Amino acid sequence: MSHSNNQPSLLDDLDTAPAPTKRTRPKTVPWLKRNWNRLHHDRRARTAFGACAGMLLLSGLIVGVASALPAARPDYGSDRIDTLFEYTLLTDEFNRLSVQERAELIGQLVDRIGSMGSSDSVLLAAFASSIRGEARDQLLENASRLFIDMIDEQAVAYDPGLSKAEREKQLDETIATMHRLFATMGGNLDEDKTDEERVAEAEAQAQRDMQAVEDGEFSARDAGQFFGTMNRVLGSRSSPQQTARGGRMLRDMTRRLRGQDIDTGKPADD
Repeated sequence: MSHSNNQPSLLDDLDTAPAPTKRTRPKTVPWLKRNWNRLHHDRRARTAFGACAGMLLLSGLIVGVASALPAARPDYGSDRIDTLFEYTLLTDEFNRLSVQERAELIGQLVDRIGSMGSSDSVLLAAFASSIRGEARDQLLENASRLFIDMIDEQAVAYDPGLSKAEREKQLDETIATMHRLFATMGGNLDEDKTDEERVAEAEAQAQRDMQAVEDGEFSARDAGQFFGTMNRVLGSRSSPQQTARGGRMLRDMTRRLRGQDIDTGKPADD
């Protein structure tokens, strides 16, 4: 069967499709282009354009400076509780405060938590749900930074070159200072308590911890996992110098609390 010459080709539609038109580039501010010469020689127009440019420059400068300024310290007695947690856990500005200032603010935050109402609970739950990614990393940084700085502040003052009696005295002062800081963070600082009482409490707690391990309440494996985690978290955020001097002081302080000789680790002579 022969095909008729009048039968349309399958390519007819492609052959007859209109060629795509070239898109014209829009003119750049046509009105300004038409009137540029007149505006350029008009003093009032130049003044107006200069004022607009100056305002834009000033606005950009204000935004830039504002973004570079440190976060303002909130009022821990009256500001929203999520604002307090954000400043405490998620800003570098908090880390730049002294150890004593940070401990006091955490103590005030603990007091707020103890007296918070339902609205505070909602805000705190919303804040907790937002902690992920970079925020979680910053939270770990702030939490570990306080303990690193607290230990290093005492380790810098600890002199391993002193006599044993002098080092034991330094260690007792360090134990009392850290006991006071932890009490401050817990919101239950007893200012009338003496340093000797604080050292005695810390020694008693160390003995209870050792007894708990002996009784199987806290296994050696649990202890190893705990201190391994602490070492990874804190060690990754401290400098080699901080790790070295902090490790020596903490070793001697632990022996002191356990009633051991700080040099040998053996039971101390009565």
